[in-house]
Amino acid sequence: VQSTATATLVLGAEVSIFDDPGLLPWQNLHGAVGGADFQNHARVEITRQAAMIGYLNAFHLLTLTPLLFAPLVFFFRRRQR
Repeated sequence: VQSTATATLVLGAEVSIFDDPGLLPWQNLHGAVGGADFQNHARVEITRQAAMIGYLNAFHLLTLTPLLFAPLVFFFRRRQR
């Protein structure tokens, strides 16, 4: 959740009304940058991409943590009776 929130802030900061070439395809589809339709679609897209970034970060954490701790298995031995 924290990674998704951070990604939302970073991605949202990248959208600027002064970036005409980058927003031109969106403006053609959804109207002017200040319009409600454009802002709604931009918010949905930013949230979708931020959720994917958060998911990937969680996946990497859950994948790498067991791999890093797997060598610790060799330190555990059965006791001889």
